Amino acid sequence: MRIAYVLYWNLHRRDGVAKKIRGQVDHWRAAGHDVEVFCVSRGDASDSPWRIFPFRSFRDRYRATQALQRAVVDWFPDVAYLRFDVFLPPVTRMVSAVPTVAEIQTVERAEMKLRRVRSNTTLLYNEVTAPLVLARTRGLVCVTQEIAEQRFVTAHGKPTIVIGNGIDLERVRALPPAENENPHVVFLASVGQAWHGVDKILWMAEQLPDVTFHFVGYRPEDVPGTPPSNLISHGVVTREEYEPILARCDAGIGTLALHRLEMFEASTLKVREYLGYGLPLVLGYEDTDLAGLDPWWKLQLPNEESNVRDGIERIREFFWSVRGRRVPRAEIADRIGAHVKERKRVEFLTQFAEAAESAA
Repeated sequence: MRIAYVLYWNLHRRDGVAKKIRGQVDHWRAAGHDVEVFCVSRGDASDSPWRIFPFRSFRDRYRATQALQRAVVDWFPDVAYLRFDVFLPPVTRMVSAVPTVAEIQTVERAEMKLRRVRSNTTLLYNEVTAPLVLARTRGLVCVTQEIAEQRFVTAHGKPTIVIGNGIDLERVRALPPAENENPHVVFLASVGQAWHGVDKILWMAEQLPDVTFHFVGYRPEDVPGTPPSNLISHGVVTREEYEPILARCDAGIGTLALHRLEMFEASTLKVREYLGYGLPLVLGYEDTDLAGLDPWWKLQLPNEESNVRDGIERIREFFWSVRGRRVPRAEIADRIGAHVKERKRVEFLTQFAEAAESAA
């Protein structure tokens, strides 16, 4: 099967999204499929292994998107996998010409909360054009059940499957237990994301002076206010550089303020990294792949503003109880592992490629 992976992303970030896509492509190719990645990306991306359509301005972005559409259609794939985003212009020509499955990563009300990141004009444009694209797709992949139940998804009546984000466990080694006298915990973060709940973690650190907190993704100058003395900021580093930091830690902290986006479920990559490395975790929302589980290695907090303040004693007890322990990989491999998720995803794509071939 020939699969065109289509997306808009800033490849200069070299972040978790780019890692996830590389992992997906590797799994599909290992399964014997012919896969090509077509990406509209800001700035120069000449060192990328993907087919990049770069832009530097609004007009340039329009041209790049048109070129991407033509290239995908000319490649003649059996199916296209579209990471849904705001495309200029909308990729309706491609979706009409090629059997397309769209992956949806967020919910409409969350987009409204992101006005500080995306302008009102962009959001209005998306509200008009998104239905044009989704109505022409053959199927939808949602990363959470909450997204799959949104009206902007169900309104189109498309076959829909829920596949949470995954991690390639073959590339993540299970870490041996840390040997700390006092607990060390880590937070993988990006600056400026209010829903991460960094303010809550800073308050947590102040209340737990016997616990050492590690921030990865934050430089010291990025931390608001005067950070407590038990907080260490490591800045933006690669996985190879932050793996030793995780090896020193007893637990990981997930997003604690998803309620600020009016969302209640997620399948974040940072949580999958924690579990892949064997770190117990604190969560402030329902994780798609961990729903219904109540193991010793997960502390589930309510998804509300006061979750950390009301639960500080539970958090303290949890950090001490998991000190020197690791999550058994066998307990989580089939829930978060990309090997399971990508097999399921390809099976979903195959039905649309086969249906198109039969109709031809």
